[in-house]
Amino acid sequence: METYLRSELQRLREEWSGLVTQAPPLPVFDWEALKEVLLDHTHTPVHEMVVRGALAAVLKQAPFMTPELLLQNILVVAHSALDQDFAAGLEDGPEAPMT
Repeated sequence: METYLRSELQRLREEWSGLVTQAPPLPVFDWEALKEVLLDHTHTPVHEMVVRGALAAVLKQAPFMTPELLLQNILVVAHSALDQDFAAGLEDGPEAPMT
C-alpha cells in the first residue's frame, strides 16, 4: 500500500509540477519532543489520550503530506491539547452525555 501511495504521489507531482510551488521546508524537529511538549499542556487524561492518538495518526501520514498540511495537522493537535473545553464530558467515559 505504501509503495502504491508513493508512486501515485510521484505521478501527481510530475503531472502537476507546473502548478506546484516549492515552499521552504518545515524546521527539523523531533516527534518525541513534540509529543512531550504537547502532553505537558494537556489538562485531563482525555486530552492526553487525544494528543497521543492524533499525533500518532499525523506521524503515520506525514510522509504523504505537504509541509503546509503537516503543519496544519500539528496545529490542530496542539489546539486540542490547549482547549480546556475540548472533549468536555468525556472524563467519565465514552458513555457520558456530551454537554
